[in-house]
Amino acid sequence: MKTESLLSNDAAEIQQSLLTNTLPKSFKQLLSTFGGYYNGQMYRFSLDAEQKLTLQLVKQNDFSALIVIVARQFYHEQAKTYPIENKTELKKLLALEFSDNENTYYHLWGYKEGTSQVNIWQYNLQVPSALLKLPETLLLALTAKENQVIEINNSEHKKQSLFVGRSGDLIYSIIKNSVINSSQLFAMSIGIGKTPQDRIVAVNDNAEQLASGIKQLSLPIISAFIQKPKVESRLQLLKNIALPFFIVLGLYFSASSVFLTYKQQNLQQSLASQSSEVSVALERQQAFDQQLTRYSQLQTFLSSQQASSPLWFVMADLFPQAKFTNIRIAANRFVIRGSTEKATDLLELLSNMPQVIDAKFDFPTRNSRNQEVFVISFNLLPLQDESEAIKLANGLMSNKANSKTNNVIQNKERNNG
Repeated sequence: MKTESLLSNDAAEIQQSLLTNTLPKSFKQLLSTFGGYYNGQMYRFSLDAEQKLTLQLVKQNDFSALIVIVARQFYHEQAKTYPIENKTELKKLLALEFSDNENTYYHLWGYKEGTSQVNIWQYNLQVPSALLKLPETLLLALTAKENQVIEINNSEHKKQSLFVGRSGDLIYSIIKNSVINSSQLFAMSIGIGKTPQDRIVAVNDNAEQLASGIKQLSLPIISAFIQKPKVESRLQLLKNIALPFFIVLGLYFSASSVFLTYKQQNLQQSLASQSSEVSVALERQQAFDQQLTRYSQLQTFLSSQQASSPLWFVMADLFPQAKFTNIRIAANRFVIRGSTEKATDLLELLSNMPQVIDAKFDFPTRNSRNQEVFVISFNLLPLQDESEAIKLANGLMSNKANSKTNNVIQNKERNNG
């Protein structure tokens, strides 16, 4: 059995929290432009200095609202239960029952225990025409919790208050009278037992309350208040709509055809003028692809090669200690020339390297600009295999790290001194 509830408990809690928040400014502006309220006189929604919605009296001929909210005094509201579960059959029955009244609207809330629950609203003839005419009690009910009563207090305007509530899925409302003069009596009259705390809304805040209700409208509810044309007027309505539609469609296709022809000619001219440039670009691309292929082959070849000379493993530790002006090989010995603060320290560092043999000064050192100019020659032990080169490189990296640590310690001691 299918049951469509007006609002679930969770949804009601969410709606209640929404009412405590400010409505979006853009929504208020739209409502101020297209929304109105009718209670015998026409009012339009407007924003005050605090960006709060209020109702402003206007002349009915000066303002044509697309959405009109109708006051409770100008429609008859019914809450009915029909022992029918078939939606199609129920619509036929309602259409037959209210066929004589064009100003009747109804909405099916759902099915429950083999019955259908329907609210019916019948507007008075003096209600102005609009695209959408909405009863104010519907909007107020959409902002209420389950089994909660809302009271619109009109005492400031010397008018009777309005009670609105929901029992189950149906909406009930009544204008305060001598019999039902409190929210408790109204709740009892519609079969609500224990109710949540009633909400009293001042008439000055009613605009905000109604706007909150409009925001809660769903598409099925909106569609229930759109007046469907009579069968005899549908053909004329179709003609009135079809003629401008086909005119606009023909103009659109004509404009599109002209535009596409213009674009095609421009593209052809552009392609012709750029054909030479495209050929040059393709030739350059081809040359680039060849160079890239050659570069990739060289890179693959070089990545598989290993450095054959162990000299650079030695020089890696010497570069931070001195400036070199010449490195050469003479008589099967490596000869390095350069300058440093103390040449003997450099020679000692070189001699302590395990792969260095017979390191010595080839010429006496001399001083130049607070530096000692040196010429040192040495021999190197040959590397037996790649693993030995890796061990040597790791040893050099470790020595380099230790050297940096010692330099940091020495600099700190100098600064402290």
